[in-house]
Amino acid sequence: MRHWLVGSVLASLLVSCGGDSLPTLCSVTVAHLPGNDLTLRSDARLDRVGDGFMLFASEKDRVLVEAVGAHGAPGTLAAIPVPPHSDGPWVAAAGTPAAPGTVLLVAYAANPAGGSADLMTFTAGLDGAMTGTPVAVGKIPDKALAPVVVAAGSGRAGQHAGITWGVPGATPVFAKILGPDGRPVVEGPDLSIGPVDDFDCLRFGPGKGDLTVSYTQSGGAPPAWVVHVAEIDASGLAGPSLNMTLGKAATGCTASAPSAGGYGFAWKELGTQASPGQGDFFALYDETVNSYVAHLVLSNPRAVGGMAAPIVGVGTSGNRFTLLFAHTSGAEAWDVDFEGSQVARSVTYPSAHGNIGAISTQPVGATLVATYADYASGDPTNQTAGDRLFAELTCRP
Repeated sequence: MRHWLVGSVLASLLVSCGGDSLPTLCSVTVAHLPGNDLTLRSDARLDRVGDGFMLFASEKDRVLVEAVGAHGAPGTLAAIPVPPHSDGPWVAAAGTPAAPGTVLLVAYAANPAGGSADLMTFTAGLDGAMTGTPVAVGKIPDKALAPVVVAAGSGRAGQHAGITWGVPGATPVFAKILGPDGRPVVEGPDLSIGPVDDFDCLRFGPGKGDLTVSYTQSGGAPPAWVVHVAEIDASGLAGPSLNMTLGKAATGCTASAPSAGGYGFAWKELGTQASPGQGDFFALYDETVNSYVAHLVLSNPRAVGGMAAPIVGVGTSGNRFTLLFAHTSGAEAWDVDFEGSQVARSVTYPSAHGNIGAISTQPVGATLVATYADYASGDPTNQTAGDRLFAELTCRP
């Protein structure tokens, strides 16, 4: 079942500027994925894979996967058991040019010794049946001795998968790109993504390459918070990278989308208890001249409750951008210009009882796709029943 929702008929969660004086340019269509062990997971991750999407989650001894159609058609849930391991598991999709996104790659750490462990992988079909024997494809820090951070992601072409890791304060960030056989596509040392002292928000996300790694870091003189983005091309080789300073105040994770001449970035200043941040910011990074200007989109005093909700998704629409705010009881999208000024009425996303899970987003052309679990109870602690919404936001020129 699909619904068509227009922002002008929905109550706003945030104090938007302009109100009824702004035109209605954006709308969202919503598809429902039935509730199951994966779709009701608050932390499920949405990857763009070929012409469709994949939904992923990892548990202690298994991974959960479900293919999702280009417009939210549900697939079949696969639950894949994982051999004994010391860290992980992590999961992504790969495939071939003729059959993108048809192979599931499961990775995990095992056999820890001397401060490191074997990075193991095996392959499975979309039905969850194991199709390959686990093999060691490299080394990864031993979780028992260091707070290693690991993330997995699927290449947008649906042929490669990526694993990235590092130990904050101790190691650079590395990545390994795997083919549909679960083995590295490039022989030799792991890709070095960045030499950092400390980092946070390590993830694969939207970008211009086949896989895009990003993280935030702090440091320098004077101290500042920076987002680092590294592109990896379709052959598994390192591509262009960039660093963009977010400011002196501590920040949350960034949301981003590639644009014709660069990237759009949004982030929330967290600050400290003694000196809270100002609110939410947006910047258009112009890669042709390596420049950007940060604009305050929503200040804390203007937000309902005095605290701006974080921006968890960025989309592009011609020479404009869409920003998706995550409220505790729902989500709201703004259509903004390159300076972050709102140019259309906001669109509020639906929820049966105002109790939703984390929002995972992917920009696809001029559409911003978002998905979240929508629980059947208004009690925030009750996440046992409901369904998952797959929402596509589009804005007219």
